[in-house]
Amino acid sequence: MKRTIAAMIISTLFSLTLAACGGTSQNSSNSASDTSNAELSHKTNAIMEIAQSTGNTNLDPHKEYFGWNDCTYGFNETLFKIADDFSVQPWLAEKAELKDTTWTITLKDNITFSDGDKVTADMVIQNLKRIAEVNSRFSAMADWELTAIDDKTLSITTPKIYVTMTNDLADPSVSIVDLDHTEDIENAPICTGPFVVDSFNASSGDISVKRNENYWGGDVVLAGANILHISDDESRLMAMQNGEIDLYPNVSSSASEIFEANPDLYHLVITPGARLQYYMINSRLPESVRNAINLIVDKNEMSTFLAGATTPAVGPFSVNVPYGKVTVPETDVAAAKAALEADGYSIGSDGFYQKNGEKLVINLSTYSRGSRFLDSLAVIMNRELAAAGIDSAIVEVENPDQYITTGDFDIGFYCMIADKSGDPYYFLNAMLRKGGYLDCLGYDIPEIEAMLNELEYETDTDKRAELANEIVQLTIDNNMYGYVGLFNKTTVLAVGVSGFAETSPFDYYGLTAESRKPEY
Repeated sequence: MKRTIAAMIISTLFSLTLAACGGTSQNSSNSASDTSNAELSHKTNAIMEIAQSTGNTNLDPHKEYFGWNDCTYGFNETLFKIADDFSVQPWLAEKAELKDTTWTITLKDNITFSDGDKVTADMVIQNLKRIAEVNSRFSAMADWELTAIDDKTLSITTPKIYVTMTNDLADPSVSIVDLDHTEDIENAPICTGPFVVDSFNASSGDISVKRNENYWGGDVVLAGANILHISDDESRLMAMQNGEIDLYPNVSSSASEIFEANPDLYHLVITPGARLQYYMINSRLPESVRNAINLIVDKNEMSTFLAGATTPAVGPFSVNVPYGKVTVPETDVAAAKAALEADGYSIGSDGFYQKNGEKLVINLSTYSRGSRFLDSLAVIMNRELAAAGIDSAIVEVENPDQYITTGDFDIGFYCMIADKSGDPYYFLNAMLRKGGYLDCLGYDIPEIEAMLNELEYETDTDKRAELANEIVQLTIDNNMYGYVGLFNKTTVLAVGVSGFAETSPFDYYGLTAESRKPEY
């Protein structure tokens, strides 16, 4: 096991070296690299203007999901981070080693908070304990045995082997705060990032940050940034066109067309993301009906309707990661009809399938709040099913918990970040584990539970990918889910503006020490 973890760390560090070198040897790129670093170290007086579609009402990075937006603001950091290729990288930590049920984490030498205080193992432990208390998603941390070995080394002993520790410590909610000196953690937490909070309006969600003059990572290029909470697509577009903002993420499809048509003014970056649109199929539907639904639904049509906002999904994860290698049948309406008719269904006088005198009607449950176009997908599915002879009714609710907690649906739409930390276990465990939050479909497939148990403790990355692919393939073969689309992360920047993590597939990275805009 120790050899496997060591190999993982070496492999990650090797990947980082290649990424930093752009795939070329260090010797051949030293001159260009030195020039680039010299340019990046140059401080400017520029203030970047940014619009965000969501805003925080609280800056405490440990509570709820506030840390995710905080991370885009550039003032909080974690022990590890997830790279653009979904690999885990050290950030505040230098390395992590696993032996049995104990992780030993070593911090980097020069890490300081923005107030100049050193980040110590003791302070990291204080943070982990607080997170367990204030965030229910991390309540299991309360069972960890935390020990400061020395000033820069801590050990975490868990009740059972915890192979995804570094992945989970990369969650922005597990940011490290100076708890000894932060006086108002909800409005001005003292963290380690390249920026510090200058002003914050909890009512509007607007925030201003300024350069951290004590940043452990070196010079910060920008003098600061203003982040405006503008929820409306059209308003963000107008602000960009009027020159009021320098960039914004979550660009709508219609706005993307405008920016693409003006490359002299705007730079549009489209990066395949990790947020998944999918639908759940209740086990109460007969297998023939579940099979027919998945053969009828056309993911390409849905993606086309959303005009580039998503990429059609094969499974819940990117096809570019080792644990995203599954197959799904092509859309085939004729095969869907044949499956239904082989099970005794026939077309009634109204043009819809029925069996034994009872009409087949499918309830399509979706929700409006932050639904990421799921209501539109329900409309498309309703039309596709009708064209194939299946009647359906759309049931729209405010919150998906209204049908997830009860299991009272035939088809239930949902959207979430499936790959939040570069590992498949989080999503699969939530969806498929008996008693898991999203275990609401009523299936009983012992092979899945057994493989989940194995995946929980497997330390070999190749074997983890193999297990995940087998689990996901079973969900496809049993027609438990329909994986519809992975959202593209689309960011527009004014020409000359860069460094808002626009190539990262994750929504929660943004401002960095290298973020820059031209000075006029």
